[in-house]
Amino acid sequence: MSFGMGEKPPSLGEEAVKFRHAMPVSVCALPLLLMTALLLCSACNTNDPTKTAEDLVVTPEDVRAVVGPADVVEVRVYREPELSGQFEVSSDGMLRLPLLEPLQVSDMTTEAIAERIEAAYNKELLRNAQVSVFVKEYNSRKIIVTGQVKKPGPVPYRLNMTVAEAVARAGGTTRLAMPEKTIVTREKDGKRERYLVDLRKIERGEAANVELLPNDIVNVPVSPY
Repeated sequence: MSFGMGEKPPSLGEEAVKFRHAMPVSVCALPLLLMTALLLCSACNTNDPTKTAEDLVVTPEDVRAVVGPADVVEVRVYREPELSGQFEVSSDGMLRLPLLEPLQVSDMTTEAIAERIEAAYNKELLRNAQVSVFVKEYNSRKIIVTGQVKKPGPVPYRLNMTVAEAVARAGGTTRLAMPEKTIVTREKDGKRERYLVDLRKIERGEAANVELLPNDIVNVPVSPY
């Protein structure tokens, strides 16, 4: 390149600036795009669950119906309607029934509670009492629903509750939801495990519903689109 009389040749810095401005935007942004892609892939590999809905197995022992504080139980005493009704377990795990001293029922099954009530009534008031106990509300056991649902937060657990029911009780999904990538987190043997559940297929009847356990966490992620 030649320069006329009195013209000052551009410095190396000025040439570098011209070259940088002349470069296509896509070339300039390439390193940043590559770094972003690598970070995203790394995050995906770290956070993506390795287990699927088929691995979410619920055994009879898992769903053993034990009662806790704030649960509501229905007590039916055969041929004794005045002794029957719905009662809430107190914060200290006691059940207060008509004409009886408070009974400790926390962490007991409904069958064991019925036997305890029968024994108490037979001791003080009745002969051969026959009692049935049913849990009406599992307020001591929760499912946590998070992410793109209309009412995120704890949902009272009930026996045989499913993913679809838990999401419905949380108000259903929002328009930003990606239900086919729903994640269920469950603590097992002291470790938290994550399971991928396709809620969209479940809602369409194309996949079996997934049964939950108390303290499961259901997360409906946001769609990237």
